[in-house]
Amino acid sequence: MDNIESKELFNQVRSAHRLLAAYYQRIFQLLTDVSGDERLGLNYYLWEPSDFSRPCQKQTNVFNRSAWDLLPGMNTNYLFHNAKDNNKQQSGEWMLDMCVIADTGTHDNQNLDPLEDALALKILPENANSILRCYFFTAHKETYLNWYDGFWNAYPYEECSDVKTPKCIDEEHQLYTSGFEISLDELTGENAKELLVEKIMQFRDALLQIE
Repeated sequence: MDNIESKELFNQVRSAHRLLAAYYQRIFQLLTDVSGDERLGLNYYLWEPSDFSRPCQKQTNVFNRSAWDLLPGMNTNYLFHNAKDNNKQQSGEWMLDMCVIADTGTHDNQNLDPLEDALALKILPENANSILRCYFFTAHKETYLNWYDGFWNAYPYEECSDVKTPKCIDEEHQLYTSGFEISLDELTGENAKELLVEKIMQFRDALLQIE
């Protein structure tokens, strides 16, 4: 690599970091606007990277970790609920997982080796997508489960669908879930917030109206 190529490479790196920061700023604003809409009645619960780990503690040797761990916002779950107690489910309480997937080529690639050269991944950027998956969770009986460990993290995701009918994933505890997927391309317009809130309300209502 000659000097001119090196300068161009690091120019791209600087531009990429600034572009990512701008992307996260806009994603954060959208999620804040949507989750804060009074029609949903949600409160922030927690967040977690979907595929890789959070950046490690300062005492941990970061060079023994995957470089992907330095990109914790790449594919990320943001959880919100209206529960009064994080360890209890009551009638009318529900949880929303807004899973932001910047690159389906990494999120949906079950054979991804985190040590593989990131520039040599088999799925090219132009063949991947950037999407938002919204997952819904509720219990139709009073249940004493931790919303994270006992509910969200205890069961595999159901497939996203435009069908709003929820699926029972635990008969004993009467746990139900559903979910839909939307391209991030569709959430760049001025009406993005309203479009997303309306769709979330439709799925929420179907979730809570089960008899």
